[in-house]
Amino acid sequence: MNTNNQQPDPITAIQVVPVIESEDENDDIIAQPEGPTDETTGWAVYFRYQSGRAEWAADSDDEDSAMLVGRELAAQHKVEIEQQFWK
Repeated sequence: MNTNNQQPDPITAIQVVPVIESEDENDDIIAQPEGPTDETTGWAVYFRYQSGRAEWAADSDDEDSAMLVGRELAAQHKVEIEQQFWK
C-alpha cells in the first residue's frame, strides 16, 4: 500500500551557475546567480523543480564542462537550461 500522498514535483529546468567554495569547516558552496566574479572557484549544475526548489546534480571546474553536463541533463529530462542573465 502506498502511503506517500505527496504530489510529483516535476523538473522544469536545469541551472548552470558559478559558485564560490567557502573556506570554512563546513565546505559550504555559495551559488552566484548574478554571474562569475574573481571569487568564483567552480561551477555547479542543479535540477530546478516546479515548486521552486533546486537540487544539486553535479560540480565542474569550468563553465564549458558544466554546460556539457547541463545540456545532457536537459536533453534527458526534456527541459531547457535556465537563461544565464550575465551573458
